[in-house]
Amino acid sequence: MPRNNIDKHNKLMLRFQSGDETAYRSLLGSYKNRVYGLMQRYFQNQSLAEQATRDVFLRVYAAKDSFQPESSFSLWLFTIVNQVCRNYPQDDTIEIKSMKKAQGREEQQILRQALSRFSREERIAFLLDHCEKLTIPEISDVLNKNPLAVETVLCRARANLRIKLAAYLETTVNS
Repeated sequence: MPRNNIDKHNKLMLRFQSGDETAYRSLLGSYKNRVYGLMQRYFQNQSLAEQATRDVFLRVYAAKDSFQPESSFSLWLFTIVNQVCRNYPQDDTIEIKSMKKAQGREEQQILRQALSRFSREERIAFLLDHCEKLTIPEISDVLNKNPLAVETVLCRARANLRIKLAAYLETTVNS
């Protein structure tokens, strides 16, 4: 995200901390779709994603005074997203509508299956990296882990995905 948007969102959060409810609504408008999209890919269930997204923004509202202006609003927000993902009950129902990189229905199903087999930590790290384009240090801040541990988690997630996709490609080529 460009630096001027980071500054803009930090300023909105500071205004919200001072009691400006319109600043909160602006932040909600700026991040609602991104958070929902991440939740949709994480939970693979529309109703859980909607509920978790609401919970994230309720926590933002309740925790507004804990925001430190020296940090990035988006990293603070994704830390809350991570906490919600870790504490939410998992549901085995899979309802992803689409995955950006998947071309066809079968490929979408393969990606859904692979993501569903990730640990919670692998899934959130992978989604923050792949979908939100956060850097390793940013993901490290969100997950409250050192960067080397985040790299290990991402490496494990990519390896698991590679194995799943290789098996799919092998059966596709041989059929």
